[in-house]
Amino acid sequence: MAILEVKNLKKEFENLKIIDNINFSIESGEFLILFGPNGCGKTTLLKLIAGLIEPTSGDILLHGESLKKKLNHLHKIGFVFQEDRLFPWKTVYENLNIIIEHFFSDEREREVIIKKYLNLVGLWNFRDYYPNKLSGGMKQKVALARAFAIEPEIILLDEPFGALDIYSREKLQDETIKIWRETNKTMIFVTHNIDDALKMGQKILLLSKRPSKILKIFHDVSKKENIKKELKNIMKDYENL
Repeated sequence: MAILEVKNLKKEFENLKIIDNINFSIESGEFLILFGPNGCGKTTLLKLIAGLIEPTSGDILLHGESLKKKLNHLHKIGFVFQEDRLFPWKTVYENLNIIIEHFFSDEREREVIIKKYLNLVGLWNFRDYYPNKLSGGMKQKVALARAFAIEPEIILLDEPFGALDIYSREKLQDETIKIWRETNKTMIFVTHNIDDALKMGQKILLLSKRPSKILKIFHDVSKKENIKKELKNIMKDYENL
């Protein structure tokens, strides 16, 4: 059974159609890529899944239950944004603690959780550092650890490595894949970068230009060169529109 189902989802902002009748599902432990051109509604779709905004119509089901009715679902979904969104006046440790204290009341339990995920991203020894002492890649590692630390079932990642240099981006990609394999979390990763999509995903969901619809779902990404060629041609067509 799918952990998450998106059914007939539509989203409009002041009569501007963003998402137009999208349907898909994701299995537990799967790594799904949402791929499409800039401005097609990928971030909007993530926000709908996270419950940050409400759909115009349609529904999103978590374990078969509508998120509209599941008021306690927020801790089940972690979100890694394009920016790190760290509190600059708090240490690395405090940036995680301020989030997870809403879900875990016991201080010792929180310490165990924070240590676990800071160790996973290699930053436990930097727990007392403030964000201004960290590199861009390290800040995004903290953001990644923070999303995992609420112990969610699903992690949403909205192009979190886009602003990094190529070396830092590739390193964080590798570490994200490693953490995913170690934790077996369900991941939904947004990108418009073809190489990122092919490197990280088990399945690629190709979105059209706005209003966004699903053009194709690549269930088998093993034939990377064929998929890369197809995606390049589609993106080239977008640029010529």
